[in-house]
Amino acid sequence: MKIFKIYHLLLIILFTVNSFAADKSITGTVKKLINQSGYTYIQLSNKSWAATNTINLKVGQKIKIINPEGMKNFYSKSLKKTFKHIMFTSTVLIKAPNGKYLNPNKTYKGHPTVKKEEQVVKVKKGDVKKIKGGYTIAELDKQRKKLVGKTIKFSAVVTKVIPNIKGKVWAHVSDGTGSLKKDLVVVFKQMVKIGQKIKVKGKLKTDISFGHGYYYPIMVQEAKLIK
Repeated sequence: MKIFKIYHLLLIILFTVNSFAADKSITGTVKKLINQSGYTYIQLSNKSWAATNTINLKVGQKIKIINPEGMKNFYSKSLKKTFKHIMFTSTVLIKAPNGKYLNPNKTYKGHPTVKKEEQVVKVKKGDVKKIKGGYTIAELDKQRKKLVGKTIKFSAVVTKVIPNIKGKVWAHVSDGTGSLKKDLVVVFKQMVKIGQKIKVKGKLKTDISFGHGYYYPIMVQEAKLIK
């Protein structure tokens, strides 16, 4: 399986879990780099590992890993290696001489520009119409004990995408009802795009923990787009 491809970024490979805690960024110094199958695996000086789409980095550089998704016991077929814990991300920044963190795949003139896939998608209450016979994300969270394991339907806007995580696409979605600390994580077999309005059918899972602080009160798996 071709892991990581620019845009097939890890859910950066996560299928199982994402953190609903406040956004996290991690800084560190690059100790080791492995480029394989369209992805860059990064070992930091504290011996932790991260992975992202192919990126221009050098050993010794100081970097910032933006909103990583953690996964335990991840096996890379291309590397034939099991990582006890690895962080997947779509954005890694390098520390420039002026102290700012910049995208290493870009040429900067003044303030850095932001790629479309890195832009923040904000969804307000009322932006998404509730699907007939379905739920809002707030309702899914509130009724999660009753709905766990059941097939549910809802509408939302895609706010983040991490493709090719164990052959699946991990997406963060929001409908603006805002009961979760972070957007709902939905696992698809098909590709979705940031900013896309979608109608989804899938199974609701609850209380998923991947360790290292990555805990999801609710998550939707086996998700499909519906009309």
